[in-house]
Amino acid sequence: MLSEFLIFLPCGVSLVLVLLLALCGKSTKAYKELIFLFTFTAIYFFTDACYSYKYIDYSTLSMTQLLSQLITPCILPLSWLYLNNLSGQKSGHIMSAFWIIAPVFLFSSAITLHLLIGGDNVNLYLEKYDNSKSYPAGFDDNIYYLYHFFKSSVFRAVLLFEVVVMIFFLARGAKKSKFSFKNVRNFFFNDRSISPFHLQLFNFSLLIFIIVAKILLKRGFLIEHQWVAVLMSIIVCGLILYTGFVCMFGNWTEISRADMTFNQPRSYLDEAKEILEAKKDIQKTEQSVSETAETVEGADSMGEEIESPETIEIKEETPEIRAVNTALLSKFEDLIINRQLFLTPGLTINDIAEKLGTNRTYISQLVNDEYKMPFPDFLNSLRIDYAEQYILHNRDAKQNEVALACGFPSASSFNVTFKKITGVTPRIWLATYTDNKS
Repeated sequence: MLSEFLIFLPCGVSLVLVLLLALCGKSTKAYKELIFLFTFTAIYFFTDACYSYKYIDYSTLSMTQLLSQLITPCILPLSWLYLNNLSGQKSGHIMSAFWIIAPVFLFSSAITLHLLIGGDNVNLYLEKYDNSKSYPAGFDDNIYYLYHFFKSSVFRAVLLFEVVVMIFFLARGAKKSKFSFKNVRNFFFNDRSISPFHLQLFNFSLLIFIIVAKILLKRGFLIEHQWVAVLMSIIVCGLILYTGFVCMFGNWTEISRADMTFNQPRSYLDEAKEILEAKKDIQKTEQSVSETAETVEGADSMGEEIESPETIEIKEETPEIRAVNTALLSKFEDLIINRQLFLTPGLTINDIAEKLGTNRTYISQLVNDEYKMPFPDFLNSLRIDYAEQYILHNRDAKQNEVALACGFPSASSFNVTFKKITGVTPRIWLATYTDNKS
């Protein structure tokens, strides 16, 4: 009983992580891919547990194997897409499409063959295969050979190809970011700081190694040696829990074990500003805003003169006005910071006003009141904060690449703005930061 529970435990742990991340995380691109990854991982571990469970009926086994053909090929590509976004890189490479192409090909092939053979015949084939521990006698029709070929050989070949590609991308990412096992050792044993990206590279490499080992092991071996399946499940549970916890520190430049112990985990928002709980504020003020709008419309219909929004001067902040400003500020911060609109090249205050359904005068006054600076300075401060993180994670990047990634039209304008805000050029800032950390 205990062994069966432990075999299915990784599935439950993955689902718990999905729930925790959904409750505690922030809606950014890396967060969404992480939710996808752990959801797919939970489904994979369920199919894997069924594969290793000796008392499962063959009808359920055949269905979970079909599901595995669809889900398992997604795990490695989604892992890299998450790591790629965590490092600040664009995701436009083979992994962006392969996590869709590979599972669709395998699943469509498997389901077609399953339907051609028939569910009862497939169940009988699986039972005979388990009993003989090799290709069973009496299934000489070519369709059975084709089913066996796709279910095992092609499936494993696709996964091994993904592993090779994944190793290539991991090695390239490690080299580009100057990954070192010495830093990992110092993090665990000497409480030194390490980049979250480097720590996740290490964690995901271990997870991938375990998952690949589970994929390559045959069902007969796992049933005869249940302790192997149990041991691997326990190791996987520990790795998943730790990896999910580290995910909470994705926006930190560097972390130590002390940071992870004594600091509240923070999600993937850039360190420009913590976002207010916009949705709650909007819900609380929605009724007040509606009543204020009805009052204005009523005055307009009675012929009373109403000042243009461009020339309104707020002399006294009434509760209604405060409600409108709170709602507008929440929407503004969600749009600019949470959705990272500040990275859009050529962004103007008119663009923001149009998206929020207001005018530039309100936005300008809002920024001046809240941040004590003009809108262009506020926009540049966000971009430079983002640029500092980008430079740290992409130390070999050209200045033109950094400029475009951070919303600047050119390297020259980026350099001028960076020096104006930080007092030094990007190259000197990076060298100073590296010296201070060492």
